[in-house]
Amino acid sequence: KTIQHEETQVVSENLPVAPIGILFLIGCVIDKQGNQQIRLIDWEYAGVKDIGYDISHYAAEIGRARTGGRWELAPEDAAWYFKKLPTAEQYRHVLACFAIEEYYWTLWAIQKDRPDIVRRCYDNASRYVKIAKTMYDKVQTHRNPKWN
Repeated sequence: KTIQHEETQVVSENLPVAPIGILFLIGCVIDKQGNQQIRLIDWEYAGVKDIGYDISHYAAEIGRARTGGRWELAPEDAAWYFKKLPTAEQYRHVLACFAIEEYYWTLWAIQKDRPDIVRRCYDNASRYVKIAKTMYDKVQTHRNPKWN
């Protein structure tokens, strides 16, 4: 129920959707130095959805690199997208997207019989859904996060 609640909160913020990679990892980004363009590879699970999902997964990858392997998602890890620390609303939205995404990756890993991934994704979903829910519950009226 908690994941469903957070998914409802994310959708209710009514942010625009865009093509996203779903599994947006550091290894899927090729930076063409000098011309400020990047290329994305491995779009097996791509779709059209809230950009918070790609922002959250990439930020968690940055956090994992920063912490030496532990999946973390701190505000500074999302600053690459916002070009500054995210606002509380932006950070809350990114956390909720990460929790939802990790929940769905848990289901994928169960179906693929990957217990190593099940545990990690389940732990991430459980941890970040609690943090996001607390942040949503603290706010009486939900302001729509500004993405630019």
